[in-house]
Amino acid sequence: MPRIDGCVSSLSTEDWKQQRNYRAAVIYVLAGGGSTRFRRLLQDHIIEEKDPPLLTASLAFADRDRENAIKLMSPIDVRIYTSILAGHLALVRGGLLIGVDNKEAAKSLAYARLMMPGSQVEEAALRREIAITDPRTETERYILLARRYQFNYPRSPFATKYWQNLTSTLSKMDLAMEGGRAAEFEELFKAAPASFGFEFHATLARMSIQMSRPEILKAQTQAAEGFAESAQAKERVKLYQAALHVMVGDLVASDSDLKNIDASALNKEEVMILKTLRSVGARLEVGDEPQPAQAATSAPDRDPDMPLFQSLERSLDDSGKLLERAGR
Repeated sequence: MPRIDGCVSSLSTEDWKQQRNYRAAVIYVLAGGGSTRFRRLLQDHIIEEKDPPLLTASLAFADRDRENAIKLMSPIDVRIYTSILAGHLALVRGGLLIGVDNKEAAKSLAYARLMMPGSQVEEAALRREIAITDPRTETERYILLARRYQFNYPRSPFATKYWQNLTSTLSKMDLAMEGGRAAEFEELFKAAPASFGFEFHATLARMSIQMSRPEILKAQTQAAEGFAESAQAKERVKLYQAALHVMVGDLVASDSDLKNIDASALNKEEVMILKTLRSVGARLEVGDEPQPAQAATSAPDRDPDMPLFQSLERSLDDSGKLLERAGR
């Protein structure tokens, strides 16, 4: 950056009339370079802008003046510029339009990828495009974009943002996705860092408990266990294993598991699951009274009005009724 600043200060008015210098200044600002010197050059009329005012639009973006930047960037036809300038303009334009016009934003981001494949521009465009693609209605496109990101940019310093978005988005999806799509989405997480892979499968495991789906709980618990590297994660796996035992009627195993789980290793939802499992599991035992430790944990500090508690109770009670009918 100091070398570029030195070069900028050495250019004459005649130099700034050359389009290559003007375009280089726009790219530099859009890529995060210093903007103060260019603003002064505009004010002193050393740089004379034409229509569209690319540098002014870039400076508005650099100043985080979103409203003005959108106003100036939206009408720009990036296709008339050289590939590197077009790529940077399309990336910034697409990012600005997210939440304003997602359809146009996606087009702009796709064009940025087309102009600069294998670059930081494509990496950023992919992350933004994935974030505004609905995996429910644009499944094939979503998976294609995700696979390209994981193949080309697994070591990007921004890959954490990609995994955060992927985990958050896919964890909210229906477990019973049609056409085997669930397996395709889960396939994406085989390359995930351990913490993200674990959280994804742990989230699906919690959903399967609430939906009374022991077969899905079993699969997600096994998958989560494969990502459980830390002691805390391994403790959390114990909870899901215990929940599975309760749901399939293995009350002896579940009682032993539930007593040995360290609640301090669990998140808020998991603590509620643990308390509910202890309570409902005790009720499913025919002729047995809850142990004092169970009663003390499950009775006073659980809130029966919480939606999660109510959902879990219904789910586990349903499992209990099925087991009861099966035993007759």
